[in-house]
Amino acid sequence: MVDGVVAGVEESKGAWFSWVWTPPSGTCSPFTGAVHGHEISWDFCPTFQNMKDVYGWLFALFGAWTIYGQLFRREA
Repeated sequence: MVDGVVAGVEESKGAWFSWVWTPPSGTCSPFTGAVHGHEISWDFCPTFQNMKDVYGWLFALFGAWTIYGQLFRREA
């Protein structure tokens, strides 16, 4: 009986909202070009990845703080 329930849940997962949503993310590639006949390549990708990680962490922290404040605030 349990196997039938688990199989039913697995089949219907695609039709419903997934609880773990990952937003789409762009790709990064180094900037390359020629300046006065010299080839240059600037790779800002690690810096952008670090900025993305920091912003994500700050957003999660702010979200947790806001939810905590809503749950445990005192009624005036």
